[in-house]
Amino acid sequence: MFNNIRLAIAIIKTATAYVIDVPLSMLVPPCFTVLTGIWWLYWIFGVVYLYSVGTIVKSNTSPLATV
Repeated sequence: MFNNIRLAIAIIKTATAYVIDVPLSMLVPPCFTVLTGIWWLYWIFGVVYLYSVGTIVKSNTSPLATV
């Protein structure tokens, strides 16, 4: 068990050294979250727009629906 604790300490030290050397890496998760939120909003507005345009009717001859 002592070796596992020593390994965990070494991993934490290495991660700390990386964050100290590359502090901008801490901006990746918040930026990705904002971009993902913008992407979701884009698709939600698109779906709401399509829903509000008219009635969606399934086509018997095509796999695509018509509005």
